Amino acid sequence: MMKPDQRAQANLATFSIVIAQAKSDPELRDAVLADGAFRTIWPLIGGHHDKADPVEDTGTMNDISREELDAKLSAVEARMDRRIADFQSDMRQAVSDFRLEIQPLKGMKTNIWSATAVMVGTIIAVVGLSFTAFDSGRETSALVQEAKQQSLETRQLLEQIQAQQKALVAPQPTTSK
Repeated sequence: MMKPDQRAQANLATFSIVIAQAKSDPELRDAVLADGAFRTIWPLIGGHHDKADPVEDTGTMNDISREELDAKLSAVEARMDRRIADFQSDMRQAVSDFRLEIQPLKGMKTNIWSATAVMVGTIIAVVGLSFTAFDSGRETSALVQEAKQQSLETRQLLEQIQAQQKALVAPQPTTSK
């Protein structure tokens, strides 16, 4: 009894021999194809396709003359020239429309630069005022310190004057003996 691997190898060998013979023998090939078992793989092996050979239902074309070829090429060239001219016209129109749409944006560009200049000017003014206020605050602080110093000096003078007046007004003690 044959093992499955041996059986497959034997079938493959038989198949190869049958196919090799069928390629060279048209009757054997027709019998193999009629059997149906090899019909699906025959095109892969035999190099044939399952389509029938084309039927000659049209005659061969006659040669075209030089004048006919020139006329055909001239017609194609004229159509292409017309298409290119149409394309150029469309592109000119598109560019013109684009320029018209951009025109308002040019004015907007000027407005943006103006607004930017105003903002920069405002920032510079705020910074300048901040420095002025800071300097003013420092000057005010110096003036307050000076006023405190003068007030202290005035108080000291006032106390001296009061002490002198008390010394003058106070009766001198008389000594009795």
